[in-house]
Amino acid sequence: MIGSVVSVVTSNILAISATAVFIISAVDVIHAVALPGLGVKADAIPGRVVQCRIEAPCSGLIFGQCSELCGPLHGYMPLSFLIVKWLREDISYSSISRSENRS
Repeated sequence: MIGSVVSVVTSNILAISATAVFIISAVDVIHAVALPGLGVKADAIPGRVVQCRIEAPCSGLIFGQCSELCGPLHGYMPLSFLIVKWLREDISYSSISRSENRS
C-alpha cells in the first residue's frame, strides 16, 4: 500500500492493526474524503497535501465517499476498503471483495 494511489473506482485492501498513511490532495476543486467506519474525514485542497494515519480496528468492508459538493460528478466518487486479518500474496482479494458485497 505504500506509495500506491487510491482510486475512487476500485476496492482497496488494508490489514487489521496495520498503520495506513493516507496522503490526500486534489487537482481540480476541493474534495472531502469521508470514511466514517474508520473515523476519517479530510479535505483535499488543490495545491495542498494532507496526511492522516489510521488503523482498522476490525475486519469487514468499509464504504466512504466525497462529502464535499465538488461538481456534477460528485455522486460518482465512492470509496471502499476491504479490511482483512492479514495480507497474503497468494489470495485474490477481488473475489473476496465481490463475495462480501453480496452478503
